[in-house]
Amino acid sequence: PHIHGNKNFVKIWNKWFNKNYLSGTLLQDNESGGIWLIKNNERRPITSKAAFHTRFDNANVIPVGKSTIIQYPIGAPIKFPNYSLLRSPRGTVYLIVDDKRRGFTSQEAFRALGFSPDEIIDVAWADLDAYIESTPITTESVYPKGALLQDNITGGVFAIEDGKKRPIMSKEILYKNFFSPSIVQVTKDDLNEYTTDTALKFPDGTLIAVNDSPDIFVISDGSRHHIQDEVTFLSYGWQWNQIIWTNERSVLLHPLSTPVTTDTNTETELEIANSEK
Repeated sequence: PHIHGNKNFVKIWNKWFNKNYLSGTLLQDNESGGIWLIKNNERRPITSKAAFHTRFDNANVIPVGKSTIIQYPIGAPIKFPNYSLLRSPRGTVYLIVDDKRRGFTSQEAFRALGFSPDEIIDVAWADLDAYIESTPITTESVYPKGALLQDNITGGVFAIEDGKKRPIMSKEILYKNFFSPSIVQVTKDDLNEYTTDTALKFPDGTLIAVNDSPDIFVISDGSRHHIQDEVTFLSYGWQWNQIIWTNERSVLLHPLSTPVTTDTNTETELEIANSEK
């Protein structure tokens, strides 16, 4: 019972039982059933089923104990479904898209794009502060909720976002981003009206691998993190059936970042008490 023994206990405990989950991970409390999004080293409570089902994939949820969740400070709650219409105390109406809010520049823009005043929810500034201010919506805006357009000749599918088109490289990326995709066929000339942007990636928290490859990656902030080995994989609570197998091109869209590891070599870091003769 000396100070070095206490330090060693803490280090071993942290290495084996406290996991540093990456940004974009969905954790579910084993006891309460509550689901939290780990984002920027905070835990954001998802407080409504509608908000969860319009933004996240239940297949990515990891069941954990409460002690794992409470190690993160609480962040802003996620309580509004995607594409909610929120009105600020100042009267501006915003369209919510993931973590962004887009304000309508006028009532004409609101009406021209087919939105109904009955859908508007009055909220406080605290509710809106959880969202990043993004491009305003004008009468010239096209597909403010986004759309999926398919080249009627080549079959290529593009996600339309904010006046730009993002190529979708595989059906796996398509179905992980859009739960019930509605695809509209258009001509090449129609697609040429949009500026080409970067290809759409897998959502954060997705486990991916190239077909017939042993290397498994998890996506966080758009990058891929190699999972060191089977022990690490299982210790984080992932399941083998969560892995999305896809083509190499879809995996390489995500730049390689730091690996996910379980450091079992504690010997070199343990404090050793100096003995006096």
